[in-house]
Amino acid sequence: MTSAEIPIPAGARPAALPLFQLIERVESPGRADWTDIPAGPGNYIVFLPENVPFTISPDAPALEAERIRDKWERINLRKPTDILYIDKAASLRQAIRALARFGAGRGGPARGGEWLWQVASIRQARLEWMECAPGKEKAMKETLLACFLEEHGEWPLANRRYR
Repeated sequence: MTSAEIPIPAGARPAALPLFQLIERVESPGRADWTDIPAGPGNYIVFLPENVPFTISPDAPALEAERIRDKWERINLRKPTDILYIDKAASLRQAIRALARFGAGRGGPARGGEWLWQVASIRQARLEWMECAPGKEKAMKETLLACFLEEHGEWPLANRRYR
């Protein structure tokens, strides 16, 4: 499964932004405006655009870099993918803001997606979100992860455990 193959529920309109723009909001002086991101529930994916190569940050600890590289190779054996991470959110705005804050080094302990920040080209990644009805975000995440698992034999790179 690639980002272009994500099953989109009827009536859903996915939206996407470059990850670097979200991180720049956190890094810029003053209060950032997040109102372009819906406050309601939904799901989001982080993926690398077609022209962006997957490489591991030279700052990644050696053992972790090896584990990341091995997982990326296993995931892409059956079928190539650009998807790095799939998650759900009771509030897309809060979750995406927290992810960007963590990526900018300003967040508290991460609760998922930590391996995203070991990808050297992560600022060139894109984040796509889809709104859903309240209470449906968990089922949608389960569906997306199940589809990915069926095609690739594992969850996306930065999905290391399911919550």
